Amino acid sequence: MNSPTPLGPVEQNELLSQLTTIALDNAPEGWLRIFAEYRAVGNYVESGAGIKWPDGRVTQFALPESFWNLFWTLRAGMAGPETGTWVSSLFRIQQPDTYEVKFNREVEPRWAAEPPTAEFARELEMFPRTQENIPDWFRARLAGS
Repeated sequence: MNSPTPLGPVEQNELLSQLTTIALDNAPEGWLRIFAEYRAVGNYVESGAGIKWPDGRVTQFALPESFWNLFWTLRAGMAGPETGTWVSSLFRIQQPDTYEVKFNREVEPRWAAEPPTAEFARELEMFPRTQENIPDWFRARLAGS
């Protein structure tokens, strides 16, 4: 298996700018906030996006596959040799085009469905972590509980 190409801060910011551009290009008129969530372990991925409107409503927002592929590139590129990579992220864009992103390496995401146990082992093959960098919840999932 090829090691992922590490991304420095400049390359990470370039990908985040591309994500912003894609979201803005696909957004309907009148939105207040766009948000996208990405959760992954091994090859198991959950993703979704929404829009918050000025009247407080929140609706689903379909983004092209290219948007989600950039998240995979970002996740792989942010992997550290001892710390693995993040398992979830929250990306938000506030009108007109200010973005913020939060990455989570430690806390178990709120999965929409139960990831297969085998994907937790695959995650460690793809993005190794030292023993001290494997959270307790992740160890429990490796054990099948």
